[in-house]
Amino acid sequence: LFLLLFLLSLSSPYPRAMILCYTRKVRRSLSRIRRNPCIHTIFLLLLAISIFLSILNLYSFEYSGNDAFEQDMPVFSNERDELHKEPWFRKRPEVGHVDCARLLRDDKEYMKEISKKRPRQMERANLDMSCDAVKARVLPARNPDTGFPILHARLVYTDYEFLEDQLAANYANENVYCFSVDKKTPHDFRERFFRLEKCLPNIIVTKVQHDLDSSGHNHNEAHLDCMRAVRDRQWEYAMLLQNHDVIIKTHGEMTEILKIYGGANDVAVSECPDHRCLPSLETTLGKLQLCPNTLNGRELARCQASEIQWAKGPMQALLSRSAVDFIFDKINITTLGKQMNGLKYGVDEQLYASLQITPEIRLPGGFHSKCASSQYITRTASMMRIPYGLGEKLAHLLNLWPLGDCPSGVVRHSTCLLGVEDLPRLAESKAVMANKMIPRFDQAIISCMSELMFNRTRNRPDIDRKYYENINTVRYHRERNKPGFNINRFKCDLSSSVTSTSMIGLCVTASLTLLM
Repeated sequence: LFLLLFLLSLSSPYPRAMILCYTRKVRRSLSRIRRNPCIHTIFLLLLAISIFLSILNLYSFEYSGNDAFEQDMPVFSNERDELHKEPWFRKRPEVGHVDCARLLRDDKEYMKEISKKRPRQMERANLDMSCDAVKARVLPARNPDTGFPILHARLVYTDYEFLEDQLAANYANENVYCFSVDKKTPHDFRERFFRLEKCLPNIIVTKVQHDLDSSGHNHNEAHLDCMRAVRDRQWEYAMLLQNHDVIIKTHGEMTEILKIYGGANDVAVSECPDHRCLPSLETTLGKLQLCPNTLNGRELARCQASEIQWAKGPMQALLSRSAVDFIFDKINITTLGKQMNGLKYGVDEQLYASLQITPEIRLPGGFHSKCASSQYITRTASMMRIPYGLGEKLAHLLNLWPLGDCPSGVVRHSTCLLGVEDLPRLAESKAVMANKMIPRFDQAIISCMSELMFNRTRNRPDIDRKYYENINTVRYHRERNKPGFNINRFKCDLSSSVTSTSMIGLCVTASLTLLM
């Protein structure tokens, strides 16, 4: 207002008189506003909205450094291949001030400082999706090839730049990356993945798009589409991922771990409660068409009369190539898949767990129902108990529900969101993936984990081979083909140093060895 008065006075031959004149008019207007309560209220409301929008504008301006991020980025071209001989880590401007070394040292005061104003990823509406720009963002930090290609099959529905950053952090020329995009996503989101597919030869986007939801509907079908689409490619294991999973092992570390596994699958297995695996479900293997087509005679009859062993676990899994080929070529999981997809909640958590522990199915790399739970490394997460009853649900709505072991203090779909407070634990974890990291909640932990992976790729630390060799699924796979093997003498839990998945699929890694 005063700026307007000043500008008006400059255009007048009598500046002082003009200022006095407009000041009197403003005073009279304000006096009328004060005398009329209705107009006074409207005026104050408009003033409050104006102040709020101004603050919002300042906040947006504070994070408008994304343009500089693009300008500083080197352009990829055939003439500048020298750039990619020396990989470099690209840090986003939102986390330019974050000292990851202090967070890794478990500096509590610094963690508290960062967590008070967690950096959030600011997506760019005008992100350059030309192939030169895509390659410049993805290729510089890539992992060296190991001769052990892995399929990364990921279901996606939001946060494209986060997903592209994760691709860059885990990219290796020999790997295969398949994305199944939720059909509800905006057109621009889908188009970015199609552009990504055109720019990089080892990216596949499935042609069929499924309606994915938080209850797990159509998740299994989407992952199967990914695996089916890349059967003509060379890969040793399939890693099943969700949108906000972050891989916390380098390609080199993954290679060493999976070579120790030697074809064993890593699938979480725990008891399936009755409200998930309903008594009304079909269980006979013959009717479910789950007997291998290589069986005949008595073996086939015995299999057809057997029942599936229900189990559940997180849908994230590591499946051997032999297991994937077996699922497509030797059995028919259509009936079982439809049966699971007809459930209400957690419908993606029973398929692979049940195939894994039913011995009559003979899944390559499978386990045995004798053991109540598998020792599982694919995912680490902090699960919170779901509130039941009116009182518990009311406490949850009022933020009075106890969060238990949730360092960030924020829970989504009963899973604790990972923040900078979790970084030291994840740096030491034996798991290969962490869930959930959300860029709109805490970009700092995502960036620091990517930087840690980048440094480990160059330093190539040793893994704890004994730990992985003693996992019960790995031991079972190693011993089952030895002469005289007896499942009744097999020890499900050989050592307390190996952590079992709990009844809710929780993989806790509390006391672990630093992999640095």
